[in-house]
Amino acid sequence: MALPLALLIIGASLSLSRISKNLIWLIISLCLKLLLLPGLGFVLLYYAGAQILSITVAAILLGAPAATVSVIMSGEMNGDVTFASSQVTVSTLVSALTFCFWTYLVGTIGA
Repeated sequence: MALPLALLIIGASLSLSRISKNLIWLIISLCLKLLLLPGLGFVLLYYAGAQILSITVAAILLGAPAATVSVIMSGEMNGDVTFASSQVTVSTLVSALTFCFWTYLVGTIGA
């Protein structure tokens, strides 16, 4: 229950005006976290000769959304808490699409 409750609290504190202020950086961080990192892992594991199941698991783990604890850590390290909370919320929402994309891509290549 801790993760859904944390996501609800973080999501409730969001406002669209704060998200639009850092929209470019948010899109860049989402692309890096949800597309580039699993893509790099996919390519490296594919050319290393790993099994398809291992590549699928690695792509899903590498493409996981940002952790909720990053909001707490950014506050403790005097970082931008609003950016961290918006990244956690939006990456959690978008990761449903990227999970489908990566599992489809690995399944297509592995077939």
